[in-house]
Amino acid sequence: MNNSLYFEKIGAIDNTEILVFDTETTGLSKDKDDILQFSAIDGNGNALMNQLFHPVRKTAWPHAQAVNHISPQMVADAPLINDHAEKIMSLFRKAKLIVAYNVKFDYNMLLGNLPAQRGELCHIMKYSKKHCVYDVMWHFPPVYASTHENANPQKPQKLHECAAHYGYSGDKFHDALEDCRATLYCFFKVVADEKKLGLSS
Repeated sequence: MNNSLYFEKIGAIDNTEILVFDTETTGLSKDKDDILQFSAIDGNGNALMNQLFHPVRKTAWPHAQAVNHISPQMVADAPLINDHAEKIMSLFRKAKLIVAYNVKFDYNMLLGNLPAQRGELCHIMKYSKKHCVYDVMWHFPPVYASTHENANPQKPQKLHECAAHYGYSGDKFHDALEDCRATLYCFFKVVADEKKLGLSS
């Protein structure tokens, strides 16, 4: 897609039609780990969902807990993610632009934790012409490299690094809702820089 059409397509999407989502998990395996938290906001920053879930595969996750600070006690009485599967899917169905930081990880975790919804989610994220997917993590490196001579334009950076570059002052990274807010902030900044620099992919 040429530059003008790329930015025209994104610009035509209303902020209420943007879905920014993030997860916190017990680990990195979609088949062995659980989603502990799913959060989503729209393009205006309004919270659409922020829910903790009771895990079904793990009873303890010390390494992940050290990062996301979600303890087994915090989710002991939380609902199962399957109980909220329809609500989660309705968010994806309604969105025209789906935004995340490291989309592949969160998408794969959803596939692994919502097997009954796998087919529909795969269609929305990979094949649907009604939905666009934007991964801030992969759009940021070429923007960053344009002003940092030794930076690799294909090397992804952490969310907090991208946020710091744009002056975002959040201090609760690895909380899914807070990461959604940081991702949305970075999304608008990266898109503006892409347009200014003539980058479209």
